[in-house]
Amino acid sequence: MGTGSSVTRGASISGNDLTNGDLFEVNGEVRHIPVEMNSRRALPLSLRSIGGSLGRVRRRGSSTKSALAGENDDEVDKHFLHELEAHKLKEFRELRLANERLEEENRRLRHELKMQTSAAGKLREDRHNCLQSEAQACERAAALEREKDKIQNLFKMYRESKEKELQDLLRAKRELESKLQKFHSSKPMLGDDLNLTSGTPQRGSSSDLFSNHPGEWWAPLDISELSSQPMNTMRGPELAQALMEADGPFTNVSKIDWSVATLSLTQSQLVWQPCSILRVYMCAGPDMTEEAQILQQLCYRLHSVCEAENRFFQFMYLPFETSKATARNVEKYRPIVRKELERCDIFVAFLGSAHSKFMKDEIELGHLNSPAAKPAVFVFKNDSIGTNISSRQRGGSSNKSLVALLKTKIRATGKAKIFEDCVGCKEAAEVAYEELASLVQIELSDCSEMDSALAEFCDEQEIPQSVIQDRRDEAEQIEILSQFITTPGTFGFEKYFEHLDEHVSGSGPLPPLLVLGDEGSGKTQLLAKWVERQREKSPGTLVLYHFSGQPGSCSSDPVLMMRRLTAEMMRLGGGPYSLPCDASRLETEFPRWLDKVASHRQGGVILVIDSIDRLESGEQHLGWLLDPLPVDARVVLSATDQTCPEAWRMLPAMKIQPLSSRDARSLLRVWLGNTKTLITSEQEVKLISNGKATVSPLPIVLIAKYLASDSNATTLGSRIEACVNCQCVKDIVCLILERQEVETESDGFKGFVAQVLSLIACSANGLSVSEVIHLAPAPLTVWTPLYYALIDRHIVAETAGLLRPTSEQVCQAIREKYMPLSEQRNSCYQQLAKFFQERLCSVTNRLSDELPRILCTLDDKGKLQEVISNVFVFIRLYRRGRCSQLVRYWQVTGADQVGMAQHYCDAIGRLQEGDASTDKLKRVACLYENVGRFLRDLGLMSQAVGPLQRALEVREQALDPDHPSVAQSLYQLGNLYTQWGKFGTAEELYQQAMEITDTSCGAESPQMARHLEALAILYKKQDRSEEAESLHRQAVVIQQKLQSQPQSKKLHGASKDRLRRRALQLEELAMSPESPGLARSLNELGVLYYLQDNHEVAEQFFKRALQMRENILSKDHADIAQSLHNLASLYNAQERFSLAASLYERALAIRQKAFPSEHPSVATTVNQLAILYRKQNEYTKAEPLYKQALEIREKSFGASHPSVATALNNLAVLYCKMHKYSSAEPLYQRALKIYEESFGPGHFRVAETLRNLAVLHYDKGDFESAARLYKQCTDIKEQGPSVSRPPSEFGKSEWAGDSRSLYA
Repeated sequence: MGTGSSVTRGASISGNDLTNGDLFEVNGEVRHIPVEMNSRRALPLSLRSIGGSLGRVRRRGSSTKSALAGENDDEVDKHFLHELEAHKLKEFRELRLANERLEEENRRLRHELKMQTSAAGKLREDRHNCLQSEAQACERAAALEREKDKIQNLFKMYRESKEKELQDLLRAKRELESKLQKFHSSKPMLGDDLNLTSGTPQRGSSSDLFSNHPGEWWAPLDISELSSQPMNTMRGPELAQALMEADGPFTNVSKIDWSVATLSLTQSQLVWQPCSILRVYMCAGPDMTEEAQILQQLCYRLHSVCEAENRFFQFMYLPFETSKATARNVEKYRPIVRKELERCDIFVAFLGSAHSKFMKDEIELGHLNSPAAKPAVFVFKNDSIGTNISSRQRGGSSNKSLVALLKTKIRATGKAKIFEDCVGCKEAAEVAYEELASLVQIELSDCSEMDSALAEFCDEQEIPQSVIQDRRDEAEQIEILSQFITTPGTFGFEKYFEHLDEHVSGSGPLPPLLVLGDEGSGKTQLLAKWVERQREKSPGTLVLYHFSGQPGSCSSDPVLMMRRLTAEMMRLGGGPYSLPCDASRLETEFPRWLDKVASHRQGGVILVIDSIDRLESGEQHLGWLLDPLPVDARVVLSATDQTCPEAWRMLPAMKIQPLSSRDARSLLRVWLGNTKTLITSEQEVKLISNGKATVSPLPIVLIAKYLASDSNATTLGSRIEACVNCQCVKDIVCLILERQEVETESDGFKGFVAQVLSLIACSANGLSVSEVIHLAPAPLTVWTPLYYALIDRHIVAETAGLLRPTSEQVCQAIREKYMPLSEQRNSCYQQLAKFFQERLCSVTNRLSDELPRILCTLDDKGKLQEVISNVFVFIRLYRRGRCSQLVRYWQVTGADQVGMAQHYCDAIGRLQEGDASTDKLKRVACLYENVGRFLRDLGLMSQAVGPLQRALEVREQALDPDHPSVAQSLYQLGNLYTQWGKFGTAEELYQQAMEITDTSCGAESPQMARHLEALAILYKKQDRSEEAESLHRQAVVIQQKLQSQPQSKKLHGASKDRLRRRALQLEELAMSPESPGLARSLNELGVLYYLQDNHEVAEQFFKRALQMRENILSKDHADIAQSLHNLASLYNAQERFSLAASLYERALAIRQKAFPSEHPSVATTVNQLAILYRKQNEYTKAEPLYKQALEIREKSFGASHPSVATALNNLAVLYCKMHKYSSAEPLYQRALKIYEESFGPGHFRVAETLRNLAVLHYDKGDFESAARLYKQCTDIKEQGPSVSRPPSEFGKSEWAGDSRSLYA
């Protein structure tokens, strides 16, 4: 046995002599394991060698021990070989089984593959069939769409033709009424039941149904048919159901018409009034320039009056002939005069004995050509009055005949206010100013937003929860849309329109479509024209739009944009008009309203936002655009390619490509087409080939404006060369401005163009004309031509009364040309800040929008904090939803939330000092409440408690503890504590508010419904579901009752008062304190209020009209009888019969003296008084009146007219009530015969007459006859609706007996 130590050297034994068990590893080194070995020979190398050794014969001399060892080895080898063979057989069997399984699996997979291949073929075939079906469906849809368009066009043509026919019929009706009036004047006769369309009534005709009335005996209102026919000989409406006079302002007004009108009034609170500027044009003769100058000085007072109403006042007086600078070029100013006269709202003229070159044109355009188009004021001075000046001093011709002719024509119009024989220049100017101020007040009252800086938010009535919507924002958007729609040139837009149409018509929810383009590429014009196209193409689709202005302007605020659009959707969606102030709430509410309105609109909603990259913090506030949008809503955005934020670039985009050479040339021709500038084709090519400067619409438009700025053809070539050398929009703008400087500064006003444009470019929202004139003083003869030139040359645009650069590129060009240094810009900002700071004594919306932004730009934190701490500035911003701006301003000042609240409370406290009157305290309380609500909206609960609590204390001090304003303060405090989570305190406050409201306003008032709803929400938050549901049901019941009232009754008191004030103001300011015309208007206003069931106000108007007529007219005048009749009709409707009877009697006495006995006015009063006596059971007084009415009808229409049958029925009804059955029966029989002959035996009037006869026989005890007559009546009524009485026209029947059954 060896030790194997020699093996470790690795040299004596080769690797083939080692077995698998001989090696092991120690620390990564392979070593041999010591084993016992045969020392005489080497170990066998393999099994084969072992088998060979077993087969060899053992040599002689081998030891027995070795032989035994070999035999053992052979047995081991055999056993090992046996196991090896068995293992191989086992593995072979397993492999064979596995192979069989694999083959089986392979066959199965091949079968499945074959089946799937077959299925795939079928699917491909089905897909092909579906595509074919889809194509066929698209073809059918296109055909249906074409057919739909065709039908719509046919329907449009049909509608237009029918409308024309209707207009022709109305015109013919008016002509017939005019002829009838003339006939009445020649031969008085009644026209109550006269069929104007046919001489002989036809049986069963629909005209008979409405031209002949059934009479008192089934009219639900005690008003006969006589009062529902036109009384053309009268000077006003008789009563509410009567037709108005033909030339009156309220002709043919019914209660339904009035309900529609009042509904329109309530929904038009946010509708934009298109006139943002109140323009006054004045002309004066050369001998009355002093009066004109005095009036011009007096009119400065009207600027603040108009600005308080959010309108701009513009006074235009252009004495071109007295200006030395413009005397050489008088004729070129004639178009300017014409434009100003076309735009002005009020015309004022001073006429002496001399006239100027423009005077005849001014008076003709301002008044004579259309006298009723605008108010006009004239001051005439006779030759004997005033100083004598020579023709040269006058500066004009002394052609007295022309001036006298003009005065005669002016007097002949009868539409102007004329003052004559004024002593002195000052008196003439003052009387003109007083009249002008009255006319301005009339214009302002038509679309006033707020009354004054305090009255706006200090109304004694409840302040609404929501802030108001600024109409100027809507005006700005509408004007921008209108400007771009009317801009010529849409070359290359068709392909973009198709892309936009495809996006809108797509199915399912779609992300917004982003329109990308370079500056000046026409994105805004493209979207504006597409918006107009969508409105025309899909009237059922709501198209909302927003055009962003320059950075820093109000239109670039995304929060204000969402407020405006949300308000529009709330108004159209019929939701409660309550706009939140908090930006985060708006971001939540806007998508909800978008979804709500889109799902309820037939065509869905399209939202277009232009220049989204200009919106401040747009990515922060408009993140909902990246969320899934409603299915029926489509959003289109636009942005400049270079400045578009990355967040919006993820959206599907449509890129606006540069203009092709052909489109550019066509656009240039369009813009040059309206001028006298003509260029050749070679010059066009030369201009268009100017690289980057002519690949967008904006530079092409500017080039066209520059070329057309000078009519001198000799300099056209040099101007074209200058344009060719321009490399960008800035260069072209500089060319235009240089040309403008030459024109303006030639009059001696050097630097005026630079001053004006610098101020406009530095303003945040633009400047009005009056502001520019004040900041850059210059004569109107210099400013007006510059104004029109800048607008015509596309440098500035006037939007909502404000002048601003037409585009951001133009604004940048102005700044770089005139204000390249920051010091120059700061100087303009400081000038603007000083201008607005001087007006802090009378805060307007304009000041609150502009001044804080300018101070932020100047980084003047001290002045900024002083301005925004002003409570009037705060109110102007807060009430219009500028909360985010307020917070931003306070953040700039560095003040914290506690400091902000303290500043406002201190400012209100200073305002409260001194005057402790009730009115002042009410205003202070409103201020505290608004500050508290503002802080609450911002989530500053602890800071909001103080102001709201102080508002409650002040109101309890100034008002009665049970005043509705005290309940309002408690309600606001309850809202605060509810939002704060202090439910116990909130519940107590709500209950106190409800107790006061129940006492002061009633249990079914809108305030009570609001309080109940608030308390129900509070209980719901406390999981008190049953109590919450009960309160909610009570609130719903109150709201349903309020909604069931006529629409006119649901008008707020402020709206009614505004209507009344407006109507009276129109008359009282235009007429003397008492006049027949004013009395007539008061009478008509009384009729209107009667139509809306406002009897209290109607009574005031009727009484005032009656009193005025009694003061200025004779006691037997017909107009006094009219007022007596109308007031009596009102008392009759109120069941104040004793008052009505005396008035009817007075009216009848006057009319019997003033008119013949057969006159319609006499017949009307006779019939009304008879009805009244019957209601009072004074049958003896009613009988002669009914007989008189019957006689009048028999004389007017003949014995067989249906109107006579009606009078017979009325008299028979009275006899039945008097139990004179023998007298009543022949009257019924005669009426029945007339109705059968006129309308046929199956008419509903025949049925009603039979029914009255049945009741008569029943009361007499003749039951058999009663049953027979009643059966005839029911048979007629059961024949069909064509013979039934129209319930909407005549209502419930009123007959001689009571309403019991005949066989009870």
